[in-house]
Amino acid sequence: ESVLCNRNILAFHLLAEISNREVRSTDDVFKWYSRSLAALQQHALTEQDCNDLIKELDELEMIIRREGSSLMQISNLGKVSAWLYYSPYDVHAWYRNFGTLFSQDSRIDNHAIAWAFGDIPGFDWGYIPRNMEHDCSDFARIMGQRNIKVSQSAPFCVATLKCLENEDTKNNLFGIPMRALKYDALRMANAISLIDSMYSHWNKSDFWITLPYRVKYGVTDELVPFCRLPGIGGKRAKKLWDLGMRSLLDIAKTSNTRKLTTIFQPARVQRLQAAAKKIVRADAQNAA
Repeated sequence: ESVLCNRNILAFHLLAEISNREVRSTDDVFKWYSRSLAALQQHALTEQDCNDLIKELDELEMIIRREGSSLMQISNLGKVSAWLYYSPYDVHAWYRNFGTLFSQDSRIDNHAIAWAFGDIPGFDWGYIPRNMEHDCSDFARIMGQRNIKVSQSAPFCVATLKCLENEDTKNNLFGIPMRALKYDALRMANAISLIDSMYSHWNKSDFWITLPYRVKYGVTDELVPFCRLPGIGGKRAKKLWDLGMRSLLDIAKTSNTRKLTTIFQPARVQRLQAAAKKIVRADAQNAA
């Protein structure tokens, strides 16, 4: 069965064809669709369906249509979807959510970040499992006090919160979505970073650097730089902090070598210091 029978998938593939300039008008849509497996299986695309889908992509700010013209082109927001293989509905949800998060009167804490990151249509199972209802209701109540409505993607919002608060995935009701989020956190943050730089211009580049490490390792902002080192997760980052390290530059300093050997083997310290120096140099070059 052709996947184009799914409206969400059809919307993404149509957007990709607009991005590739294979589709520029409604007529092009039908020519493209006529060559698909869906058409071969006699799943018709009506003119009303086509117009509704194009209108929806326009309302999602995925495409640009000039007044009085049937031609359309992809927007910078749409490019994020097409380039990174994310649903246009998810990309627009991130654009909307983080736009709300970065508004002047918004409170930015773990709950708010978890909602903005996790409340997207792609995370909607269509229902909330009974054993998750209590946590999801509590989360929805807290966000409701901020005039933010939580969708049925609530399990992933709660899972994001638990990741940020460094809860263990083992024997956790939310372990499955937590593992999925940790696995894909960097790619998701890259997508939202592109939304920022290409379309919304929130100017939060530092936020997108720290966010995936916070989700993956459950660390606070000050521990994120240590997690950029190979083999350093949340627990070891905390050990480095407790040892008095406050930056990658501290780790790179030869004067701290002896101190580092109190928690790592000498050979490991040598590799960590080499990696820290490399990252510090790269950051300095990028800043320049």
